[in-house]
Amino acid sequence: MKQNNFINILSPHIQFVRDVFKRYEWEANVKHELEADMYCLQQRINDDCVNIAVVGEFSSGKSSVINAMLGIDLLVMDDLPDTTLVPSIISYSEKPFLEVIYSQGDNSGKTEMTIERIRDYIAEYSFRESLMKEKNYDDAYINEMTNLRAAIAKKASKIKQFNIGIPSMFLKQGFRIIDTPGLNSLNSDCTRVTNNVLATADAAIIVGMATDGGLHQEFREKLAETFGDRMEQSCIIFTHYDHMTPERRERNLTYLHAVTASYFNLMPDSLMVVPMVPPTILANLKGNRFGKEHDEMLRISCNSMGKVIDFSVKQRESTIINSLQKILTRILSNLQVRIPELKRKYEQRLIELDRSRTTPIETFISQELDSLVRIINIEAATRRTTISQNLDKIAADTKKKLENDILRRSDLESLQKFMQVGLKITLKHTSENMNAQATDGGVFISNAVSNQLDSFEIALKEEFRRLNIVHLPIKKILVENKTQDIELVDSMNDAIKFADSELERENTGYGLAVVGAVIGSIFTFGIGSVIGAAIGSLLGSRCRSTNVCDVFKRMKPKYEKELNAALDLQKSNVLASYDSSVRNHISSFTHQLNSYQERYKSEVDNLIVTEKQNRFRINKAVEQIEEDLKEINNHQNKIRSLWKIN
Repeated sequence: MKQNNFINILSPHIQFVRDVFKRYEWEANVKHELEADMYCLQQRINDDCVNIAVVGEFSSGKSSVINAMLGIDLLVMDDLPDTTLVPSIISYSEKPFLEVIYSQGDNSGKTEMTIERIRDYIAEYSFRESLMKEKNYDDAYINEMTNLRAAIAKKASKIKQFNIGIPSMFLKQGFRIIDTPGLNSLNSDCTRVTNNVLATADAAIIVGMATDGGLHQEFREKLAETFGDRMEQSCIIFTHYDHMTPERRERNLTYLHAVTASYFNLMPDSLMVVPMVPPTILANLKGNRFGKEHDEMLRISCNSMGKVIDFSVKQRESTIINSLQKILTRILSNLQVRIPELKRKYEQRLIELDRSRTTPIETFISQELDSLVRIINIEAATRRTTISQNLDKIAADTKKKLENDILRRSDLESLQKFMQVGLKITLKHTSENMNAQATDGGVFISNAVSNQLDSFEIALKEEFRRLNIVHLPIKKILVENKTQDIELVDSMNDAIKFADSELERENTGYGLAVVGAVIGSIFTFGIGSVIGAAIGSLLGSRCRSTNVCDVFKRMKPKYEKELNAALDLQKSNVLASYDSSVRNHISSFTHQLNSYQERYKSEVDNLIVTEKQNRFRINKAVEQIEEDLKEINNHQNKIRSLWKIN
């Protein structure tokens, strides 16, 4: 057969399919389907052989038909009903061989053997041949018949198929025969196996007996279920044609043709039905002739064989063409859907963008801002109460510690030394603790504002969904608008200065004046120095007691007043700084949300410009799709015209 000419004619169409497939991005499931279809098509093109599957009823003469086509007695033929349980793929080989493909995937390898040995081996996997090996035909054997058949079926289930090679001139011309287990076998698994091998066939030969008045009902139902609308790819061969009387053969064949076509809801012209007497072909090949009747049957059978061969070749071409048309149709349908989707998607996007630009976002922001600022203020007030309580505790701890430290001094010299060193350390530590409360408060407010920004983002997305408008890069805009955290004013950092004058150990009054100065210098300027000097003057002029307790008792009212004033002032400064931080953060937050509308519209304008540029690209893509759709239709029409496939 001149298969290459057929492929050469199809090559431009096949290449077009490949080009279109590469041109587009496909959805995953569509891409998978197209790749699978194209792979199967290429596999079929690479295989030059015509695959012919043969299906038959019990005792219909299927083995005889296959042997007649091969011109070799490969399969067992007699009048007893039988069915093979394993499909055989029979192809050409100069030397006969048998290869067993097991269900688990391994194989026996090609083993050269005689045709007789091949026939005997595959016969072991048929019901009749296996059962006939048993010679003890007693009652027990009959009772165990069902179990024996089940054992044979189990044995056969371990084998997927037989690959057989024989030196047949028919096969050498480019044919491959698939001997199927059958569709109405007593072994239910045979139907499944037959369905699998039929999927790889280009054409199917269905064998029935002319003397039975057509195909039996159960067999017809199995055929209809298996082939469906592929029945037109099947050829019906009626055997035992010689068993009819000569004067009724033509009439009976006409009846068989009509009634068989009607079984499958087909017109007779669309279903090939031919008669055949396979033994006459084999007898002729062996040089045996049996008179005029034999010659007539040989003529009819050879004529039918020629029709079957031509039909099978045409079906291989039809199989390839149908596969190609299936791919073209799948691409066509997907591209047709893509055009309106592309247009709708980008036109709708422009509409949404334009609507987004005019969306009254100010009202939404104003409502959200009131709610979010109220939440921040509530959280800030709660935090301020906590800070105030913490500052009171720090002040109380400081006063208690200072009094204890002073009263532990053994003499005024030790007291002066404490005032020079220890007092500074204690008050500096107090200042740092108070400042830490302000700093923590600033961090808390910063986090509170950040949380409300996140809440605003969520609310904004919900608003976008409600308005059915495009989603802008909200996070990007918010981050760009976000101001840096306002650092709290640390009023004490610049105030922590200590007297450089050396204390006069002899002048207790002067030393106490320095104490007041130290207190004032740490917390606030002016107050400590004045009160400290007054305390020092009082103690220096009225008392020279060296008892620390007596000294502290006389100075305590003034000392406590000075220290309380300094601590209260520091507390006020810390809370004022915190309040200022809250105001600054809320002001920044308010400004940020109010400025979002302007940024929002700016982003929309940019997107509109970009989308209008994209529309040109989309239009070019649509033009390409429309051009490809026209080309697909042209290729489909050319293929139909060449092979008249409708």
